[in-house]
Amino acid sequence: MTAALLILNTGSSSLKFAAYDSGKDELPLIFSGQVQGIGSAPRFTAYDMTGNLLTEQPWTTVSLDEDHRRALSCFLEWLEREHREIELVAVGHHIVNGGTRFAQATLLDEATMEYLETLIPLTPLHQPKNLAAVKELARLRPQLIQIGCFG
Repeated sequence: MTAALLILNTGSSSLKFAAYDSGKDELPLIFSGQVQGIGSAPRFTAYDMTGNLLTEQPWTTVSLDEDHRRALSCFLEWLEREHREIELVAVGHHIVNGGTRFAQATLLDEATMEYLETLIPLTPLHQPKNLAAVKELARLRPQLIQIGCFG
């Protein structure tokens, strides 16, 4: 089993991801990719550690109303199906706005999330999508450590 660190960047119409082997000193890349076109015509693409295409396909099931949560769920289903040897141990999220409290990597606990939600009016295109991914992952994988990285 490979212990992996997953990095997510949830944009206004995309979900970008990369998984790194956390059992190695240099955190080598395992795979990366994205779901583009969320809200219109989503397309899932994934690459292996050397940049070779693993899969590319339209995802008609995630086209409804900019549904980033469903895109994340479909990605996790792909991960479980195609990479059974990978066990996620933590997730790092790119979050646009940390306000005056957060500029460094921070554990995304309940109090932190409540504060980050107050910042939605300042970055309405990205902050709700960033936080939706955190909430959905907490619902689907409550045991995972989630860290916010701001900027």
